[in-house]
Amino acid sequence: MKAKASIIRLFIIFILLLPSQSPILQAQSTQDVPVDQIIIKYHDDQVTTIAQAAEVTQMARLSAQAGVALTYFRSMSGDAHVLRLPARMPVAEVERIAARLSALPEVAYAEPDYIMQPMLVPNDPQYSNQWHYYEAYGINLPQAWDISTGNPNIVVAVIDTGHRPHVDLASRIIGGYDFISTHLSPTTGMAATQTRRTLVTGSHPLRTRAVTSRVVR
Repeated sequence: MKAKASIIRLFIIFILLLPSQSPILQAQSTQDVPVDQIIIKYHDDQVTTIAQAAEVTQMARLSAQAGVALTYFRSMSGDAHVLRLPARMPVAEVERIAARLSALPEVAYAEPDYIMQPMLVPNDPQYSNQWHYYEAYGINLPQAWDISTGNPNIVVAVIDTGHRPHVDLASRIIGGYDFISTHLSPTTGMAATQTRRTLVTGSHPLRTRAVTSRVVR
């Protein structure tokens, strides 16, 4: 029994020391994309028409408060208005400009017109039922997948009780060791999948491979 425990510890240490073959790709987050527009909403009893929002004197007042030249672009839903900046600016700088505009008594709020980008999601028809991947109290995987979908040169060690054959794992299991029956055998493999599926619980590293070990019955 002690010999088995020692073998298990050595195996875990070996896996942890395996070098990563490729760095994780870096991606620009949505709110880091420079913007050239601000959304502004006035208090209902202050500026009530598009003509008032777009008039020269009001735009001059906003520009003076903002510290940059602003131009009226269009109205939008919710009785808000879109203003144009003279050029694309870093989001942090536009947030400071919006904060200055929000300090005006007639302004209910002002914020950058953030550029939103679609996030990668799996093609699993049951994905919508797997809240733990994407909802508020989950692990927020869609944003992580925008940065990296894994690397086939990275091998994940999974220590568990075993697995049954599954299409999502067929090309991703690369062997392992059965510490219960003490013979070489592919065992558990719930960390790897070839396509954007989540049919196997825990299959979120989309392109990684798994070396597997059965250590409990």
